[in-house]
Amino acid sequence: MIVTAAEIFITLLWAIVPPALAMLWYARRLKSAPNRRVLFGLFVLGAIAGCVAAGMQWSFNWGAMQIPGWLDFARSTLGQLLRQFGVTAPIEELCKLATVVLVLRWLWVRSGKCQLSRGRF
Repeated sequence: MIVTAAEIFITLLWAIVPPALAMLWYARRLKSAPNRRVLFGLFVLGAIAGCVAAGMQWSFNWGAMQIPGWLDFARSTLGQLLRQFGVTAPIEELCKLATVVLVLRWLWVRSGKCQLSRGRF
């Protein structure tokens, strides 16, 4: 199966445009919304978290393909459920959680309520 550049472009548009429009709507609709630069930064952090999750899923799939008979098992209903609920969902949710924790930690340090000592994050 060969993927063309046009198909990749269309897929990227479908992945980027709807959340970007929702972000702009949010920024214009709510008075208490952060400025667009901060929102764009959070949008980029979410995209990076998605790329990290995709890389982790790809590496899991590559490693799982090394197991004899994995392809037949992965095509079964039980294999699909195991992959979805045991691998894909936890990886994606943990990447999102890590991103949110890092942003909240950054905001907490930036607010001045937390003093970091040397050697600690």
